[in-house]
Parts: sequence; C-alpha cells; structure tokens
Amino acid sequence: MINIVLYQPEIPPNTGNIIRLCANTGFNLHLIEPLGFPWDDKRLRRAGLDYHEFVNVKRYSDFCLFLCQNDFVSLNEYEQVMHLTQSEQEKKLTELYRENKNNNPCAPRLFALTTKGHGAHSEAMYKTNDFLLFGPETRGIPMGILNELDKETKIKIPMTPESRSLNLSNSVSIVVYEAWRQLGFEGAVNL
Repeated sequence: MINIVLYQPEIPPNTGNIIRLCANTGFNLHLIEPLGFPWDDKRLRRAGLDYHEFVNVKRYSDFCLFLCQNDFVSLNEYEQVMHLTQSEQEKKLTELYRENKNNNPCAPRLFALTTKGHGAHSEAMYKTNDFLLFGPETRGIPMGILNELDKETKIKIPMTPESRSLNLSNSVSIVVYEAWRQLGFEGAVNL
C-alpha cells in the first residue's frame, strides 16, 4: 500500500488521528523523530483509540535513516554523509535520492506535501509503495529537503489565497483518500 511519512510531528492528537486513518485504509505510517511528544502520550492514544495494533508504524531517529532503510539511498551513501550536520545530511541524501530515482525507474517515489508545491495533490498519479511526506505542524518540510526534490513531486492541496495551511491530520486524510481512490480503493470491503 501507500506510505504516510510524518517528519517530526508535534501534536499528539494529529498523529493519533493519522494512526486511525492508516488502520482504516491499510496505509503504512512512518514517523521521523524527534517527535514533539512522548510515544506513550495519552492524547496520542485517545485520538488513535484502539487502532494502534492494526497499523504498521515504523519510527526513525532521523530523516537520513528513513531514506536509507527505505531504499531511497544506499547504506554506503548514508555512511558517507554522517560527518555532516543534520541539515547538510538531509540535503545531500535527498539530492542522492533524486539522482538514484532518475537512474532507476523502479525506485520508490517520495512526494512532499507542501504549500510551496507546484501541482495539486489530485493531479499526481499515485502508485502502490509511494511515500507521502508531511512536515511538522508549525514549520513544514525543511527547505533543504524541498529544494532537492523534483518539481513534480512537490504537491499541494488547493486552498483559498488567504489561507496559510490546513490541519495536519486533515491534510493527510485528503491526500490519502485521493491516492486510495486512484488505486481503486484496494483492500476496501464495504464498496
């Protein structure tokens, strides 16, 4: 199925709602630390209800490890940048991912959901095993990562001009259901 990636989420109920959404759609959830809350936060549990056991949640200590463990970059590429600062590592490995993707059409795809996107979320053509990256609630995806992604993989949800952003769990829901619709609601039982 498709993978939801939350980069350093800050608000426990948003992440709890997304856990519940993933449980109901069969999507995988990836959390890139640091989280803005303890993993055992009661607000996270309350929002996710009893769905935690039905979701494949993977946690990563940082974005670079996420890229390495999901085959966006090789272990060798990952090890070569470990001497850099965290933001330099993210920038370099995202650049390497883009180069690898261009040389390997079977490589996983990473879409960044951002207000700085170029196309609407509904214009992207989603495939099984795609990754949808969402930034933290107060600051979005870092520019070092965004600048290294291809224009067509930076997408946005349409909003009126005076709007700044949508709530994270609402944004994830909008994109998840569009991607799932494009995949024919694969795995749904009540159609």
